[in-house]
Amino acid sequence: MWNVSNVPKYKDRRKNVPIPQEDILKQIEQVGERLLQHREAQEFRLFQRLVKDFTSWAIRKEQEGEEETIQYIDPYAPVIQRAIDKDITRLLLLLKDKDMNSAKIAERIDEIQANVRDLIALKQK
Repeated sequence: MWNVSNVPKYKDRRKNVPIPQEDILKQIEQVGERLLQHREAQEFRLFQRLVKDFTSWAIRKEQEGEEETIQYIDPYAPVIQRAIDKDITRLLLLLKDKDMNSAKIAERIDEIQANVRDLIALKQK
């Protein structure tokens, strides 16, 4: 992490005076915070879209019949399972700081994961 001793010395070009190192540290931290918030927001939006798409697909397939769901998901089941496991672990960390909707989203993720595991188990029997 940055500390005062390893921050390079810069001069304010407008005033031709050295910029205090504490100010540089604050600016670095602010930029870092903004980048982190932007990335978390991006990942959260992507995740919400993924959940929405997968949920609508699962509902559609469920209405068409369970056998078709199993046949359709079979080639992709391991990929979906890995993706869901990875994303749940990573994105639940983001969700814990969100509002009450995060609990509902987390609950829905658990349902999706359970559904995928059930489908995989049925197919393997």
